[in-house]
Amino acid sequence: MTLFSLGMAFLGYWGFANKQPWTIVDAWVVIPTLFGFLCLTYVPWILTSPEGVDEISNLQKGRKAFLIGGGCILFAVFVSLFI
Repeated sequence: MTLFSLGMAFLGYWGFANKQPWTIVDAWVVIPTLFGFLCLTYVPWILTSPEGVDEISNLQKGRKAFLIGGGCILFAVFVSLFI
């Protein structure tokens, strides 16, 4: 939840406070951020899903989704710093 809230604050400050029109380069920030939000949103569902054969596989899937989501948001922050 902390990464999600930091990502939302970043996206709100970066994209919606600026009055300039968006460009194609801005997609390099928005798309990874939204994909990261999607991954972070699915982490609790993956961890509590009864579909897995054992709990270890669900835990590994949840960790991967968390790392991908957090990595995408950090990637978007670094891209925004260099644009």
